[in-house]
Amino acid sequence: MRERDEPHHRMTSAEFAAWWRDLPLAPSEKVIGTRLLECDRDARRVELAFDAPKQFANARGTIQGGFVAALLDTCLGIPVLLASDTRFGPVTLNLSVNYLGAIKPGALRGSGRVTKIGRSVAFVEAELTDMEGNVLATATQTAKLFRRPGTPDV
Repeated sequence: MRERDEPHHRMTSAEFAAWWRDLPLAPSEKVIGTRLLECDRDARRVELAFDAPKQFANARGTIQGGFVAALLDTCLGIPVLLASDTRFGPVTLNLSVNYLGAIKPGALRGSGRVTKIGRSVAFVEAELTDMEGNVLATATQTAKLFRRPGTPDV
């Protein structure tokens, strides 16, 4: 446990990536095959890969909007962990999603970036693309921050 007077260690991008890869995936992240492709601590940005299952498709064969929002929500949460050196997790206060194109089951990429983080609230943006880089959906989020158990109070 870190001493109260000791400064908090600022994680590097590599340290965060190693920390993330050692975590057990949440059940929802397992279903969508979440993989961290890259992260940039200074830019407070992450790149993710997903496998959207056929079970998420509607009658037209495209991913139902609620599942698209869930994919984007994952893209929005991880950058908060990165920007706060894993001390805080996000609880969504507001989520706004823009659906820009039909999304088919299969491989997708997502990115998320913290635009502003304060003591109790973070503002985050994300986008979801196909493997060719076509933007299919975007989102913005306002999130309340909660201290993750076992993290130092700095």
